[in-house]
Amino acid sequence: NSVGHGRNTLWELPLLAAKHWVMNNGRAANIIFTIPMLSLLPKWLNAAVCGFLFFAMMMLACRFTGVLARGKLTACVAVMAVFALAFPWWNEGFQFCVAMNYVATSAFILGLAALRRLPAFVCRHRCLCALFAFVTGMMHESASIAAIAGTVGCLCLSYKTLTLRNIYKSLSPADRFLAKAFAVGAAIAVFSPGIWMRFFKVQAGLRQFYDGSMLSLVLSTLPLLFVLLAVVLFMAVSRRGRARLRRLFDDRTFVFCCVAALVASVFVFASRLEGNSGWFAELFSLCALGR
Repeated sequence: NSVGHGRNTLWELPLLAAKHWVMNNGRAANIIFTIPMLSLLPKWLNAAVCGFLFFAMMMLACRFTGVLARGKLTACVAVMAVFALAFPWWNEGFQFCVAMNYVATSAFILGLAALRRLPAFVCRHRCLCALFAFVTGMMHESASIAAIAGTVGCLCLSYKTLTLRNIYKSLSPADRFLAKAFAVGAAIAVFSPGIWMRFFKVQAGLRQFYDGSMLSLVLSTLPLLFVLLAVVLFMAVSRRGRARLRRLFDDRTFVFCCVAALVASVFVFASRLEGNSGWFAELFSLCALGR
């Protein structure tokens, strides 16, 4: 069938979305994108969307790391090469569902970070930006939790005592607006009964994704995070490296990426799933290395 798989009609989609939230997960990547697009859109259009999202993810990562702004073509090529060679494409990476859950989520998260730098645009197009932030927060629970943790880590550098009042004061009006919409979307994804049922099944041993040791799981799933930790430790042992490291920790983006990568890596242990479970930890590690 050249137009979707034809199994679901437009009127069935709301019920399917509710069922997916209860029984599987609350990710917008599945509920808003995968199920409707596979049901209704032509396959060539779905393929074109995947290609665009992959390009957007790479370009936004180059911009987020700063290599694009610095005009370093070699560094941009290196970032793209890492995406192509070091990310877990071998773990069903060319399935449409996986592309939506990981590639699209990465593009949305990095896109929201870019949107934060356009406060005038956010204030002029509040409804559109709120919708984008809401969908971004709902895209994937591990990416959203990691991004929230990274933001809190940045704020810890600004205040000795971190309170909700201090957090609110530190955000610009545009940031507050985006943060509220993002938090609502993230809450919908995090509090899906389906994702918690899957977590408890894994912890109880009723659902097993990986048969090897935890060490081999971590080494195969989080190589870029280990590279980041090795670089930080190597810099910490020399005087010149420590000076450079202090400057890096004054960079909020670097701190955000480091904290987000560490928090995202927790989901590898929680899910015991090789490959895709470490995607966002690898994404944030790559961005930190690029800084």
